[in-house]
Amino acid sequence: MKWFLRGISLFIVGLSFYPMDFPGRLITVGVGLLMLLMSFCFATLAVVDEGTGLRMAFGPIPLFQQRVEYIQMEDARIGRTLVIDGWGIHYSIRGGQVWNLWGRDCVEIRLVKGGKLWIGTDDATGLAAFLATRIPIDRKAGR
Repeated sequence: MKWFLRGISLFIVGLSFYPMDFPGRLITVGVGLLMLLMSFCFATLAVVDEGTGLRMAFGPIPLFQQRVEYIQMEDARIGRTLVIDGWGIHYSIRGGQVWNLWGRDCVEIRLVKGGKLWIGTDDATGLAAFLATRIPIDRKAGR
């Protein structure tokens, strides 16, 4: 996917060599370079334990990241995103925020203050099991 986006963005930059007026050329180059930057920002999704919380970050240029404290989590279970949830960072029609790079396997995290967080991963079983060890015991007992 990232190579497809990079190819499209370079194609758009290449369009700027097509005869056009200056504003059109400037807009074409700008859009192409912005898409190229975004392809590097969304090339990977890292989910990292930071002791007291979980950090999700798209990279290798980490412009988009979020941290959630374990104390804010109520429950974590294996799930699947909907086809229309797609990829990237956005809100799901089922409620909650989606962080997904590829595929439909994810971990659904219910938050204490309401809402959900859907994290796409290649190892949903491993992430759900890890989060089960980090979510406070009193939260699990209250289910």
